[in-house]
Amino acid sequence: MLALTVAAQKKLPEVQKGGLRAPDKVKIDGRLDEWGDQLQAYNKASQIFYTLTNDDTYLYLTVRAADKDAVQKINMGGITLTVSKAKKKMENAPAIIFPVYDKMGSKWFSVEDRPAITKNVERDRVQLDSFVRVKNKQLTEYFKWIGLANVKDIADNTLSIYNEEGIKIGFMLDAGVNFNCEIAIPLKYLGIGDRLSKFYYNIKLDGESRYSTNFTEVRTGMYSYVKADGKSYIIGSDPAQGYKLFPTDFWGEYNLVKK
Repeated sequence: MLALTVAAQKKLPEVQKGGLRAPDKVKIDGRLDEWGDQLQAYNKASQIFYTLTNDDTYLYLTVRAADKDAVQKINMGGITLTVSKAKKKMENAPAIIFPVYDKMGSKWFSVEDRPAITKNVERDRVQLDSFVRVKNKQLTEYFKWIGLANVKDIADNTLSIYNEEGIKIGFMLDAGVNFNCEIAIPLKYLGIGDRLSKFYYNIKLDGESRYSTNFTEVRTGMYSYVKADGKSYIIGSDPAQGYKLFPTDFWGEYNLVKK
């Protein structure tokens, strides 16, 4: 699995090139069957694979995080998709964030405790299956809300994942311990469609910074900060901690693809 992931990263562009028509009968369930298990780009800074597609009704964002730190970062601060008429202009642009939490901030989730690989293949498979089931149950308990900003015709800034507005969310940890997330947003809420077919998009992973303040690097790779619950925490000492705590983002250009 690791060798395949590394090879895929080398072959893919960092930002998806152009628009792409969504497959027929897309099912938003966190499984990537419709995409042939192959996404369009791998962004090194954010450490995610992704594909952006559309049909006549929806814009679809599909994300896969294969790295354990990327999985944790998404859990900490969510994935934000912003759609803009102008390149690198975020002001008043509609944005979808998933997942979001209440005022107490993120909950702990990590896949670092995945079972070690041994020479007993069957036992390894059983243990990994059990691990993935437990983690998916945990995700289902945590991931209940979608965040919104500047979304046309929706006044609320949070929606349940089981909403009536037609915004669809699917997510799961798959058998390879990759985190997969699919987000489907009706084009009408984003101000794009027949009158606006070309737009720019920003994909951001906020990490812990979405819910915490007062970050201080105590020493290389070790940080102290104050979470939304008002308590101070320390995380480190690993250079990857900065990645998990602070935002990473990138821009792309997209043209809606007509049937």
